[in-house]
Parts: sequence; C-alpha cells; structure tokens
Amino acid sequence: RRSSDLNDFAGTNGQIIKLTNTGGVYTAGIYQTGGYYTALAVDANDNLYVTQKDVNSAAYDVAEFAANAAPNSTPTVLYSLLKSAAGYTYPTGMAIASNGDIYVADAFSNIPSITDGGRIYKLTASASYAASVFSSGNYVTSLAFDASGNLFSTENRGSGYDLVEYPGATGTGTPVFIGLHTNGIYYPWGIAVLS
Repeated sequence: RRSSDLNDFAGTNGQIIKLTNTGGVYTAGIYQTGGYYTALAVDANDNLYVTQKDVNSAAYDVAEFAANAAPNSTPTVLYSLLKSAAGYTYPTGMAIASNGDIYVADAFSNIPSITDGGRIYKLTASASYAASVFSSGNYVTSLAFDASGNLFSTENRGSGYDLVEYPGATGTGTPVFIGLHTNGIYYPWGIAVLS
C-alpha cells in the first residue's frame, strides 16, 4: 500500500511525497520534485493523477504517473487547459471514476468582480480524455467518489459552501450537507468517503 502527499512549491521545490507502508510503519520518500502540484487522485489500478503547472504555458495540466513509474519520471499529460491567473485559486479537486473517467475542478477567481465561477470537467477515458463541462459556476474546491459511483463535491451555489452529491455522477447534484465554513480565500478543501 502506498500513500502520497503534497509539499508546498515555494521556489519550484514542490514535491509529491510517497509514504510506503511496511508492516504498519510508513517510510517517506520523495516521489516527484520540482513541480507545482495542487491535487492528487489514484485510480483502482494505483495509477497516480495530478494537477500540475504546465511550465510551457499559463495553464495547469492533468497528468498521469503509471503505478510502476519510477521517482522523478515524466508523467503523461492528459489535459492541459485548467486555468491559472493572478487572483485565481489553484485547481484543487480531482476524483477518478471506476471506469477511469477523471473529474477535475478548474480554478476560479476569488475577486468578487470576476464571476466566471469554476467548472468541473469530465475527462472521458474511452475518448482519449476528451473534456466536457460537467458543471459550472459553482466554485468547486474538492471532489470524491463513493464505492457506488456517486460523485461528491464541495461547492458554492450562491449561498455558501455545501457538500453536494451527484448520484451516479450525473445530473445537477443535490446538497447533502449545507453551511460549510469559508472565510476569504479559505475554502473546504477535502472530501473522503468511507465504504
């Protein structure tokens, strides 16, 4: 079993730290370094997916490291048009469906006069990760799937942040918990679903 964590990226020293479990003892090692990583997700085959700053453009990429990829290997870029601009958040939400489709939350502006919201993109695995807009305008910060294939999101539909469920990863979603706390640039940044 492995676990991964993100380290800050001040001075281009961003890291993905791999924690290897050996008999209940976790040993830390640097898996990737030098990038601007903002979200992690793992699929059923232990492939690691990240959002990372594209060094050749102003955008963020969705990239994949194969389960057996060596430390500091080059990932496969699957999508490269996530927002990155002054006054915008980072793309911090990503979840992988059981069929390999990737759901990723795009960045959004925290400047009140910029109201482009924030989207969830669905990257369809069977179509070479072609992107489609799953939802928009909801300022999404985190995503997670449950074992039944329901997608959960922390998002703001205009009256504050809620936990929203999209049954079967379809439809417009329904709030299942309302009133998550936010303050300025601080948002609800994580969801974990128990089986």
